[in-house]
Amino acid sequence: MGTRIGGDVVEGVLGRGGFATVYRVRSPEGYVSALKLLPLDQGPERAARAWREVSLGTRLCHPNLARQLGAGQWPHDKPRFVWVKFERVDGPTLEEWVPGRRLGEVVERMLEVVRALAVMHEAGVV
Repeated sequence: MGTRIGGDVVEGVLGRGGFATVYRVRSPEGYVSALKLLPLDQGPERAARAWREVSLGTRLCHPNLARQLGAGQWPHDKPRFVWVKFERVDGPTLEEWVPGRRLGEVVERMLEVVRALAVMHEAGVV
């Protein structure tokens, strides 16, 4: 760790998916956020998908969605990734949170998730 991307220092991995890795990063001012690295070297469809995600993030606004804080390419001189920086949302995952909760609490939380998914769907995210 310690790599600088988009002005922030990478502190660790938050998670990995089928298309990207998300890192915990810290700005020079000490602000912690999440930075997603999307590869550009996996074909033109994947590169188009990465830039589409950047575009969507600038248009999605909902209290149950993390705000996009910035985006760019990395490394700057020979880009191999698109980076997208989001506000960091602290707290447990649903898998960690659900055990021991009353059904009503779980239903309310799931409704929050569904509302965010509806906003994403309206923006064209499948």
